[in-house]
Amino acid sequence: MDGKKYIDIHSHILWGLDDGAETREDTIAMMTQAYEDGACALCLTPHYEPEIFEYDTETLRARFAEAQAYAAENFEGLSLYLGNELSVRNDGVECIRHGRCLTLSEGRYVLIDFFGLSEYAQMRRSLETFMCAGYIPIVAHVERYSFMRGKLREVAELSREGVLFQVNSQSLMRAERASLSKKMAEKMLARGLADVIASDAHDKSVRTPRLSECRAFVEKRYGSDYAQMLFYTNPKAILKNKSIQV
Repeated sequence: MDGKKYIDIHSHILWGLDDGAETREDTIAMMTQAYEDGACALCLTPHYEPEIFEYDTETLRARFAEAQAYAAENFEGLSLYLGNELSVRNDGVECIRHGRCLTLSEGRYVLIDFFGLSEYAQMRRSLETFMCAGYIPIVAHVERYSFMRGKLREVAELSREGVLFQVNSQSLMRAERASLSKKMAEKMLARGLADVIASDAHDKSVRTPRLSECRAFVEKRYGSDYAQMLFYTNPKAILKNKSIQV
């Protein structure tokens, strides 16, 4: 029985690579927060945007191996996986095929950030490119893109075609009822259009990797079965390169 455990497929916990954890100590602190909060698996997904964040694959894998070794010694039952959050780009498929950008746990699923686009048609064309290449795209924090706000019909259409949608826990837990991201996230959950909820953690104080409070909120408002799917069943399937529940 997995109880209230959760799996987080989107986090910026590896140090010194992007705008997430700055030091090795930050990485350890964030892993500790997640573990004590109920995480049983984390996928570490630094941004892949080489024009802004300069690091090579060797450095990425070396720091992941160090984090993995620390977790194995100090956090019994916590599994770590590696991937990237790919900032949308025309050569995204080639970056993956040549090993510069990593899919989640080296499977078919690719986490994509669409900041920088201004219209739905651009997103759709990009998603079709990935799907035609045999990948399963996961749209990161779709509720945060202004050009997607209110486009629930389009989200549903892409969902039927095999695109997955990840919502940030922080969007749901905002105190401001008027937050546009919060409204979009709540509408998606109410219609069953979200596939995964993740932390998108960047630090140990504001954008933390803790998900238990959000899981409890989702369970109370949308039901325990949906919460289990969003926080555990689907993330587990993604990291094991299996098909998700719909």
